[in-house]
Amino acid sequence: MSDTQRPQGPASGVLNSLSRIGAVIVGMVETRLKLIAIELEEEKITLILNEVHSFADLLDILSDTELYANEFDLLINTLPLPIFAMLLSQYPNDDFLDRESEQLLFAALQRRKQRISTEEMQQIEHFITTFQREEM
Repeated sequence: MSDTQRPQGPASGVLNSLSRIGAVIVGMVETRLKLIAIELEEEKITLILNEVHSFADLLDILSDTELYANEFDLLINTLPLPIFAMLLSQYPNDDFLDRESEQLLFAALQRRKQRISTEEMQQIEHFITTFQREEM
């Protein structure tokens, strides 16, 4: 038998079974690592939200915290509609977004905005108008 030939008979069946078992174990480990990463992301977002005591706090945390795009999405999707509206009013377009964190935040805001209903969009417009009046 040469080095390139595979065993035949019972040895072949055992090797195939071991190969399948190995693939299942690797898949289980990959799944568990993904779950751990998701849990860490959720804990990170919970920690951020627990440290927010004002809109200024939120802006500071968002500009100073290193978040990945999926973490920005998770955070933005967790925010109540009025806070989301305030962030939209702070980032109406992507002009002057120099830092990567600002660009990721803007992108997350836009992704949530694309998924909201017409009714929610009307509420957001109302919130933004109210915030702008209060700033004057």
